[in-house]
Amino acid sequence: MKTSIRNIIFAGALLLPVLSFAQGSAEADVLLVKTKPGVTGSLLDATIGATLKRDLGFGGWRAVRVSRSVSMATAERYYKSNPGVVAVERNYNHELLRDVNDPRKNQLYWIPIIKANQAWALTTGSPNVVVAIVDSGVDYNHEDLKSKIVPGGKDISDGDDDPMDADGHGTHCAGIAAAATNNNIGVASIGYNVRILPVKVFPNSSDDTVAAGIKYAADQGAKVISLSLGRFGESTLMQEAVNYATAKGSLCVAAAGNNGLDVTDIAFVPSNLDNVLNVASTNSSDVRSGFSNYSATKVDIAAPGEGIMSTLPGTYGFASGTSMACPMVAGLAALVKSYAPTATPKELTDVLKLTADKKPFVESGRINAYRAVDYFTITTPIASSLVSKGVHQGTATSGSGAFINVRSILVPGYGQAAGFTATHRLPVNPLSQLRDVNLSTTFTPVATGTAQLFLWNYRTGKHELVLSGPASRGSLVLSSGTLPAQYVQTGTRNVGIVVRIVIPNVRASSFVFNAKALTGLFKYRLNP
Repeated sequence: MKTSIRNIIFAGALLLPVLSFAQGSAEADVLLVKTKPGVTGSLLDATIGATLKRDLGFGGWRAVRVSRSVSMATAERYYKSNPGVVAVERNYNHELLRDVNDPRKNQLYWIPIIKANQAWALTTGSPNVVVAIVDSGVDYNHEDLKSKIVPGGKDISDGDDDPMDADGHGTHCAGIAAAATNNNIGVASIGYNVRILPVKVFPNSSDDTVAAGIKYAADQGAKVISLSLGRFGESTLMQEAVNYATAKGSLCVAAAGNNGLDVTDIAFVPSNLDNVLNVASTNSSDVRSGFSNYSATKVDIAAPGEGIMSTLPGTYGFASGTSMACPMVAGLAALVKSYAPTATPKELTDVLKLTADKKPFVESGRINAYRAVDYFTITTPIASSLVSKGVHQGTATSGSGAFINVRSILVPGYGQAAGFTATHRLPVNPLSQLRDVNLSTTFTPVATGTAQLFLWNYRTGKHELVLSGPASRGSLVLSSGTLPAQYVQTGTRNVGIVVRIVIPNVRASSFVFNAKALTGLFKYRLNP
């Protein structure tokens, strides 16, 4: 691991630069142990005199406290040698990623930079979307926050239900993400109407505590989890906690760190983990903050994080750090989620990166709130027009009220098959603005068949299978966020479609494929 100067701000105290890349302090008597399914952890622990500190509740992970009579090295060897144990890690502590205060004359300079006003013209967010502030707690009595707090906050650090902030860091982050806005009090937040779930993981901020906080936030239904904390090093436990949250539909957003370093080849937890949106900081001049870590491949996005005015316990004040940039992105993600409720964590990540204003020090750029929200702004569905239809496989038959009737034929190697072909013409809107595709066909159910939908690839000159399902359902629906250009004929804007039913039994009797309808609905961005 490379050696470099490191500046740290923790709990409001400035520590002098130190030479080295420390992974951070670890709990002196705690190990993180992942066991195989069916293994009784208490029996493993009893052999060496260890006791359970916390069952993480996912992936077989537990935090165990090692007896004073046993060295950590001995305990680590013991667990690693047991065939029922998958992984063993030390329980490292995390740091709050905040830099020194840097006051600005313009207290809310970030609003015009990220085009927040334009975004708010499209949506002011929904109170049904919750951002979890996994941090030092939140002053839930603050005049600009108390209306935004959802029930169920938790103090994971001390093991109680009171996530009151004694440090100020979490309160500042909460105000950036989701302080009450347009209420003639205090500051505005990018999240506007979205709400806050306080999850306190400091001061006892070891890996198991933070991982438990992430899991708790996901279990409580937070759609975005803001993590303005971290440490150098790696952690399988933290990765699995993030994966757990992602699977529950929660987007994890984390601060890149305040060491002013290129972290392309440096492990940092949790921001460098998979499924985490990694955030660097910019300033009022819209350039990288000197303290911000960066990487053109490992840090995803940037946001204003220097000289940010926000809430503090009982008051307001400025703070700087990637800690401030992180909730800015988290709040924007929640704002977008309010506007596009079905968007997945990956879709939110992709859209925020795709719509960012390019910056060379991160993979994508600095967030653009208007473009991010506007990406999901679409018109009402526009129907495609039917150009032609005909038999693809089988023999045409007569029938009233049907889109088309086709009697199946025996296809060597497949069985009985019947299908039709149709050509639809897309609306004239530019393909680049297409945001939603819905191709739907209904037909008389065929009990033992498989329904298939193909699109003609105009580049390769072949039909490509894009969807299949049981023919017994009587319908087949292709829903997609876009339509690759190879499926659209240049100039005519035609799309070639084949729908087929196959019964994979060469001895099967023929059947009639009674197709009742084939429709194409397309939604485009309202604002180019």
